[in-house]
Amino acid sequence: MGVATGDVDGDLRPDVVGVGGGEVGVWRCFDANGPQCFQIYAANATGGALTDIDDDADLDLVLAAAAGVELRLNDSHGQFDAPFPLGV
Repeated sequence: MGVATGDVDGDLRPDVVGVGGGEVGVWRCFDANGPQCFQIYAANATGGALTDIDDDADLDLVLAAAAGVELRLNDSHGQFDAPFPLGV
């Protein structure tokens, strides 16, 4: 189980990524009422981190999975692409 925070959708507000139970949850679009956008991605991951892997000024998701490390690139709007295994 892991939690990471960072602005994944470019609205200058922190978003939350939670990893655990075979899923990755992304809570974003926060306002006074809490998160207004939520996505769940299937992932056999035990932890994750947010970092800009592809140098495009948005945060990508790096996951520690049972089969190794996998990368999910951000589309600059807080949506993450299909997993790309890094083979590590």
